Amino acid sequence: MKDAGKLHKYEKEVMELMAKHYAFYGQFQEENEYVTKGSILRCSGGNKMITFDILNDHGVEKAGSPLGICTDCKANENIHTFGECKRPTPEGYPERPIVIPTLKSKLPFIMHKCIPILNGSWSKTKSSKVKIWNESVGKYVDAITTGDFLVCLYGGIIEVIEVPTVNRTKGSGDVFSEWAKTNRTEKIKFLEPFVQLAKDEELRTGVPWQATLGQIAYETGWGDEDKKIYDEYTKAYSYNLFGVKYTGSVNDTSKFVRTWTTEYINSSDLEKWKKEQSKWALNNDSLVNEGTVNGKLKIKIIQPFRRYTSYDDSIIDHTNVLEHERYSSANGYKNNPFIYVSIIGPIYATGPDYGDTASIIMNDYFAWNDKDADWEEYNNWKSSR
Repeated sequence: MKDAGKLHKYEKEVMELMAKHYAFYGQFQEENEYVTKGSILRCSGGNKMITFDILNDHGVEKAGSPLGICTDCKANENIHTFGECKRPTPEGYPERPIVIPTLKSKLPFIMHKCIPILNGSWSKTKSSKVKIWNESVGKYVDAITTGDFLVCLYGGIIEVIEVPTVNRTKGSGDVFSEWAKTNRTEKIKFLEPFVQLAKDEELRTGVPWQATLGQIAYETGWGDEDKKIYDEYTKAYSYNLFGVKYTGSVNDTSKFVRTWTTEYINSSDLEKWKKEQSKWALNNDSLVNEGTVNGKLKIKIIQPFRRYTSYDDSIIDHTNVLEHERYSSANGYKNNPFIYVSIIGPIYATGPDYGDTASIIMNDYFAWNDKDADWEEYNNWKSSR
């Protein structure tokens, strides 16, 4: 870094201003909660909330989750990326990649990839009554409580906004209070068991929870039938909510189930799909050509789908799939679930209007802050394509 004197002065000023702010804020806190693994963190510079991570358990728990201590402040270990950062890069600091702007980014600043540089340990606004032994420094250290904060040297203040009341495991707790339109209760009951994990996965990867639930509703027909996929020949089944295809060897029968599915293809690709049918079908079952729909051939074909032993595994693998490079064109739109799912749609499936149909489901049945603005941006985006 250049000009160490300027940097030191900048860092000192940042710390002093933030300490004054939080000293004032701490006066009005009636009771601080102890911060545990899985607590929700927010950065004043970032656009994504994250969960607080503790790799090394310090031996003290609350409601089944380990308590954090003030030295749990390591980037990429305790504190992960907050998505995109609106703070400018201070002079002398490493430049960060600029994030592809969206239509929503009509702002007087450039968004950069969040790469936290943390300054010291958690700062206290009130003294903690709980001291925990930290083997790495050989002394007792304060437990973290709500109101404590971390400083990122790019200018962000990291704070705790929620402590889970129970051990945060997959599908437990609730980060957000409302997710569905209240007048849609009959249909959305089907999605209720999947809501929290979809939101946990958004915290982990940035894949919008609305897109995850919208795809579940679309792929399963709102669960009108058994949500599992059954093998056409063996009757083995998979908890595959998203119709995620299997691409491995036909001999690894424990990893897939095969069943009839509908695809929309170019007529020039028909022979290729017939070979697919021969590869996966048994009993001499043949591909069924159902004619042309909107310029595409509609076919019925036997295809292999990944086998999962739980719906949780299906949801987690689905978000992992969407993090693959082939879906990278949608990464700049994770803050608008309508646009995001419309971009991944034609990559994810051959069905016409897959993304737009999922967007309509999300608009009709789900609720979140800024949804109206997201819907307007989505329609402007469609018009401009």
